[in-house]
Amino acid sequence: MNGPVENRDLYLDFYRGLAAISVIFIHTAFHSGTSYVPEWFRNISLLLDVPFFFFLSGWSMRIINEKNNSHHIKKIFNSIWNIWIKWIHFVFCILIGSILLQITLNKTFISNPNQIFKAICLVDCDFNYLSSVASSFWFIPIFICITIIGGVWIEQLKYFSLKEKILSLLLCIIGVIYCSYKQTMFFLSSYIWFYLFFYLLGFLLYGKKIKKILYGIYLLIIIIILWWGISYIFSIPFYDLQSMKFPPRFMYLVASMISVIIAIILNGRINKIANNTLIRHIGKNAIWYYFAQGVGATTLYYIQDFLNIFWFPKLIILWIINLTITIIISELLRIVYIALSKIIKKCTEKIYCKI
Repeated sequence: MNGPVENRDLYLDFYRGLAAISVIFIHTAFHSGTSYVPEWFRNISLLLDVPFFFFLSGWSMRIINEKNNSHHIKKIFNSIWNIWIKWIHFVFCILIGSILLQITLNKTFISNPNQIFKAICLVDCDFNYLSSVASSFWFIPIFICITIIGGVWIEQLKYFSLKEKILSLLLCIIGVIYCSYKQTMFFLSSYIWFYLFFYLLGFLLYGKKIKKILYGIYLLIIIIILWWGISYIFSIPFYDLQSMKFPPRFMYLVASMISVIIAIILNGRINKIANNTLIRHIGKNAIWYYFAQGVGATTLYYIQDFLNIFWFPKLIILWIINLTITIIISELLRIVYIALSKIIKKCTEKIYCKI
């Protein structure tokens, strides 16, 4: 989620921060919220979801390329390595938490070492009492795959003509539709084709603006009509985005374009709002917040029954609690990671000096 971008783009960090906060809200509504939040509301919350993250990742890659066009493949693997090391750090923090839980409450997040091994190898993340961490895990291997495939693709994409760039996006859409009937197209699943579309789109649309807001509104109307048309033709409830998300389908792709279009409409028009320090900080550290929100969302299972009120204020209160827990955990993860990185760096330098 985070690239090594110097002089970071104001809107990139702001949009990432909003997307991270939205994911925290979505997981509040969908995980523990399944028991009290109406289905239509939970589905509508998916309009600002993971596809927007991938769009912003492509956007970030365009910024990196424009600032330094050399060693592109090296940057891709450095990015993957960075994400994986942070994930391992998170897993070992869960291990430490598991030991403390065993000592204090005689319970544990980890029943056997195989759970740690599978989590580190990105096989699965089935920790005890951390159901929301497991439910959120799918994003990590998909993100790494898209970073590799998309990174290699855009290395060629920047040399393509406009027609070839459009055909690249159409190929991704065809892949999503084809995988609705078959498991894979060219050995790639619908997850890859779907999120690759948004990754490439973000790369291509970086810096683009819609001159008049009215034009953007027209685009939104077209997208909503197309969304409704797909729903009508295939007899799918208009609001049923969750079933279109796993695995991702064309209707979810169309609906997810709403957040992309709104982002482009607002690009360059809300500088004062986009300069919000807290939201931009969350955006800069979005990967930590994604890891931590699984712990926060899990906690809600154990406290939601104490709130016997109407569903909407209950959702808002629990979302604020989830957001607070996520901020605390993600900042602790980040601070410890930075401290450990400095210690390891110093130790490594001393070892090299002796050699």
